[in-house]
Amino acid sequence: MATKESLVIELFTRWAFLFFVGSQVFFQNTIINRLAMVMLVGMVFLLCLTKKKLYFHSYFLFALLLIIQSYLFSVNGVSINPSTSLAMTTTLAINFIIALSIYNYILIYDNLEKSLFSFAKIGTVFVIVMLLLS
Repeated sequence: MATKESLVIELFTRWAFLFFVGSQVFFQNTIINRLAMVMLVGMVFLLCLTKKKLYFHSYFLFALLLIIQSYLFSVNGVSINPSTSLAMTTTLAINFIIALSIYNYILIYDNLEKSLFSFAKIGTVFVIVMLLLS
């Protein structure tokens, strides 16, 4: 039987995922979306600690190697425009962390269909809101 703490973490992780998906649809590239990203990463990290599971696919290894290579090229001046390259490397690192979090969330809960259905429902609500506002 699950402890009270693990149940609370699971509940907040599900809410953080829904908040993240909703912010991706309604508030893309805003402070709300960044807050949702931080919440999702934090809650999935706590979930991985409580479940003692961390999934890591070979894709993430190659993505991490690309990020390290991009960073080293940016810092050492090998790239044509180091400041732009460093900004792109930062974006790659953020996307890597978010993708790893979502990957672990889906595999720990084993709910790919529910996650996709949640995204579809939120997208449908967004379309309805936009139709009503226009």
